[in-house]
This record gives sequence, structure tokens and C-alpha cells, in this order.
Amino acid sequence: MTAAATPGEDDRTVIECDVVLFDLDGTLVDSTPVVDRIWSDLARRLGRRPEDVIGRFHGMQAGAALREVDPTLSDDEVDELRAWVIDEELRDLSGIRPIPGAPRLLEQLPVDAWGVVTSCPRGLALARLDAAALPVPAVMVTADDVADGKPHPAPFALGAALMGADPSRVLAVEDAPAGIASAQAAGCSVLGLLTTHRQLPIRAIDDLRHLRLDRVGDGLLLTIPGEVDDRRPR
Repeated sequence: MTAAATPGEDDRTVIECDVVLFDLDGTLVDSTPVVDRIWSDLARRLGRRPEDVIGRFHGMQAGAALREVDPTLSDDEVDELRAWVIDEELRDLSGIRPIPGAPRLLEQLPVDAWGVVTSCPRGLALARLDAAALPVPAVMVTADDVADGKPHPAPFALGAALMGADPSRVLAVEDAPAGIASAQAAGCSVLGLLTTHRQLPIRAIDDLRHLRLDRVGDGLLLTIPGEVDDRRPR
């Protein structure tokens, strides 16, 4: 049986799965102000306008994003700038907070039924979870664990494998197109969050506050009330 999203009573959507894999930034943790500050500085260092950079590369590893910003950068320049970005992100944790609903949902989920798949390095992921006062999952896939980051399927494929789950029974929760593409390519079902993008090509909700979790046998049922905003392209 695959993970499934089906209409329920009163236009609710019920998602059945065995495991939930969350992206981190924009999904469990609101770090957008920090990211915007640092990438604005980076854009200026590269002679770019901040508005041409900010928000365009959410969900991508820093190195891949840098190559998108400036394809002329050498490997050494990419490595140097990537190290600068990570150092700045580790230094600047001001204002980081949990996405609304994240603490309650993680508290309800069994520890063996959820993990994190993020494009940031492990040290930064741990620092941001701590800053947001969120628990550290038993399974966490970071930029340190895969050669090919999102939108490549490798991150979510590894996450499913580490959870011991068939990807078809995994629900990925993502806020960015790169992460959505990664999860879908790995064979996962995906629920979108409208935290960093105001329109996504899948079913998407504003945050995690309205999700209801129930256990059914060995699986999970996540219910999305019908009144929750849904901004799929129509």
C-alpha cells in the first residue's frame, strides 16, 4: 500500500503513511530572516543585487546555490564562499523559531516515525534545532551525507532507507520546489508548506498547526481540515 491522500468528511484530506520526513528550514524551523541577511551580504560580495538572489535557492545546498548565482565561480571560490556562508549561518541564530505547529506535531509523532532531510550541514542543522527548541531526530540526512543534494532524489531516498521504510509509504513535508522534486523523484508523497513560497505545484498549507495525527495499526493518519488554505495552481 502506498502513502495516500484521500478526501474525507467536510472536504478534509487524510494522508496515510508509515513515516514522515521533514525538511528543516521553512518546514520545522523558521530561519528565513537569517538566510535573507546572509545571502544579501553574499549577493553584494558577488556584485549582484540582493533581490536577484534572495528566495531563489531555498532548499538547495549552498554550493549548488552559489553555482546558480554565478556560474563563472571556480571550484576554489565556491568552496571559500560556501565556508563563509556556513560560518555566518552558525554565528547568526538570532530570531530562529519553530514553524507554528511544529513542536506539538513532533511531540505527537513516535520517535521512530519521523526524521529530517535537509540541505544544510549537520552542525548547522543541530544548531538551528537547538535555537528553535525542537528535538533532534534519530534519523537526520544532511548535506554531509549525500554527494547530490536536492532536487536529486538521493537525500530522500537515503532518509527512507535509514528509516527502514519503503519510499511509497513516506510522506515528505517540504516548503521549496527543489525539495519537492527530490522527494517526488525518490518515490515519496509530498505535502507542501507555504512558508517560503506562496505557490507550490502540490497540495500545500500555511503551516503545521492544523494537522491532526492519529495512529492506525503500525501506520499514521494525518488529517488536514478542509478550511485550511490550499493554494495549488488551478
